[in-house]
Amino acid sequence: MYRVGAAFPGVSILRLGSVDDFTLMETKLRPTMEQYNKDRVSWKLPTEGTTQFVEDGFTQVRARRLSRSAL
Repeated sequence: MYRVGAAFPGVSILRLGSVDDFTLMETKLRPTMEQYNKDRVSWKLPTEGTTQFVEDGFTQVRARRLSRSAL
């Protein structure tokens, strides 16, 4: 149902289509970011309420957290 990888410690990546509980999808599992949106098809609009990343959002978020902790 999900994937864990060494590149993203502490992050579980949900496999789409593995959850059939609509309430859960609209609450706890609602997306918070969209990545690689430079390659988005023209008919897919950004998902409302998500942070948009042109490239890899996980790397950018991790870099921001590390720079804040260095202060």
